[in-house]
Amino acid sequence: MSRSMWDGFLRRIAAAGCLRSDQLVEQKKLGRKSGEGFYLWRDGKPVRTEAPQSAIPADLEDRLILPMLNEAVACLREES
Repeated sequence: MSRSMWDGFLRRIAAAGCLRSDQLVEQKKLGRKSGEGFYLWRDGKPVRTEAPQSAIPADLEDRLILPMLNEAVACLREES
């Protein structure tokens, strides 16, 4: 079930246009190797900046968890 859930989830996430690691690779943003990726890297260490609280949407947790929950429900429906 987990493989089915993961495959379906990836298709839906890709359709939503979310940034994925393969897009970072295509942009040559390889992390420590290139100096940027999910973080900027300086002297072999990631430079993390604090996001202002106003920049974090109030519904962030729901937006991250609900797609996975929906996919789990879809898997359970297919199993029955």
